[in-house]
Amino acid sequence: MKENDPNKNEFLDESIIDKFREVINSSQIFSCHEDYKHKYNLICVFMDRITDTVRYLNANSEMPKTEEDFIGFMVHGSILRDGIYRLFENIFHQKPPYIDEKKFFSDARNYSDQAFTKDTCPTDDGFFEYIRAMAFAHPYEVSGRIWERPFLKNGEKHYCPWVVIGDSVITAFSGLKDAVGVRVYSSIDKENDACIMFSFSSLKEYLKKRYNSIIELKKWAESGIKGQNALWMQKKVNRDQQPEKILKDILVILEERFERSGAVEAALNFLECPLSDTQNAKIVELYRKAIIQAIPLVCDSVDALDYDNIGKALYLLYIRPQKMHKEAHYQLQKIDSYLTVRSEHIDPNSNEFWGLKQAEEFAQKFAKKWVHIDIAHMPYDEIKLLVHTACYMEALEQFNVHKKKRGC
Repeated sequence: MKENDPNKNEFLDESIIDKFREVINSSQIFSCHEDYKHKYNLICVFMDRITDTVRYLNANSEMPKTEEDFIGFMVHGSILRDGIYRLFENIFHQKPPYIDEKKFFSDARNYSDQAFTKDTCPTDDGFFEYIRAMAFAHPYEVSGRIWERPFLKNGEKHYCPWVVIGDSVITAFSGLKDAVGVRVYSSIDKENDACIMFSFSSLKEYLKKRYNSIIELKKWAESGIKGQNALWMQKKVNRDQQPEKILKDILVILEERFERSGAVEAALNFLECPLSDTQNAKIVELYRKAIIQAIPLVCDSVDALDYDNIGKALYLLYIRPQKMHKEAHYQLQKIDSYLTVRSEHIDPNSNEFWGLKQAEEFAQKFAKKWVHIDIAHMPYDEIKLLVHTACYMEALEQFNVHKKKRGC
């Protein structure tokens, strides 16, 4: 059967942990907000461990054939259950509501007899912890914690020499078609051993119920995002001010919402950047007007908490003409990334030197048609402003020429 076959009958629905991860990753509040960030590392650890564990359990959900198979299943089942309980305690300050249930293991067998009476039957969690302890955690000695294991007598200890997997004789005795369990020696009743058997299907259903409670964790995360977004929606961008002030207001709002926008920062820099060469003033003014015209769309995106559309609203900051010289895109990338702070003495082996070299070549091969760039003396913000202005003007011209050819 194919890996992504929608008809595949999986033991645990992997989409449950995937959707929880999507919700957590959809908002910065979980990593940054005071009410959530102290939980964030545990949430991340939980998601990664549970994702791997679910894959293991799904790949090994058939009746185990060996002791190693069963112990491996129990180990990952323990990771699953304990991770969910730990997150419930951290988030809700309580364990899941089904903690006292006696639903899945009440029909456990000791050979052909019922293993427990109504008075001695442990909770599902108590029984799971007992089997885990006997199988691999404390196989040589399990003491009686009476409140969790009422079937143990006061002071009694159990020892487990081996795990029992689907033995035909044991299965016949127990009446369980998929019997698994542990052989038990008692420190009190030394004449009679025991064989505590239960259905492997019941174990799977026990783990599935715990796993499915991740849905409640997802609801908690969604509720947190909804509540925080409602608070953020109450604050709108003040549009009744100068363009530069509006962009600064937007940056403050984004910081409060744990968001950043390089496009808004760049737009503000381009509007505020002084020009050292006045012959560039008219052409730069056209580019700045285009930025200012885009600001209402940026405001709309911020007010709607639609941060992905901020970059789209300011697309002209990064617009590229359809026709450029061969090295243009490489040069633009190096100009933007390497020219940050001008050094007093520029190392010829540095990224800064290479960025200036690319800026000089770009100016000569492309930008000089529109602007004059003094590579040796201009501040880097001004060089970037002029480079992007040239790209915008050339893209606009090429679009208009194409439009005329089409007769539009």
